Amino acid sequence: MALAATTSLLLTGALLRLRPPASLLEAEGVLAITVSALLALSVLLRLQSGGGDQQRRLFEQTLATADTTDLGRFIDTASRAAPLQGLVLAEGADLSAYDPALLHAAFADDVVMDLTRLNHAPSEAERDAREQLRDLLRRHASTHAILINAAPLRIALIALGGSTRAEEDERAMALFQKMAAMVTARDAGDPA
Repeated sequence: MALAATTSLLLTGALLRLRPPASLLEAEGVLAITVSALLALSVLLRLQSGGGDQQRRLFEQTLATADTTDLGRFIDTASRAAPLQGLVLAEGADLSAYDPALLHAAFADDVVMDLTRLNHAPSEAERDAREQLRDLLRRHASTHAILINAAPLRIALIALGGSTRAEEDERAMALFQKMAAMVTARDAGDPA
């Protein structure tokens, strides 16, 4: 609150310097409008952050209660909450037009990859790998790919439409990937 008061005084001072007020009443009016605007902005920012917390809690609850009987059921139940809504699993025939080794290589050391990061490939081999993943994402109108497992290759694809919480969404996708990989390993009989 103190920050809002200080900011409003500074902003009011700057506005009054642009055009000196004709009266004290006019100066008070400028101050009142500035304070009102800053308070409204403060309320909007608090509402936005509170909504993000609620979204994160809903995602965590959905992930914690997801059916882990098999990978298909896990994906169906875990993708009911944002940011995973609309998630599609690409595997088998969906990936037949691609080189599995190159698709896997496109992820480098990451398990979540987005279209913007695919544009930066220093070597020819990385360019080929990233071009294949870029094509797969575009074919499915997706913005992010999540590497579920390498053999057999399974990649979850999702479209995030201009999220303002990109880092938090990617952390959520990485958590989803870890759980999906554990379900897959358990199904294959590997200790996870």
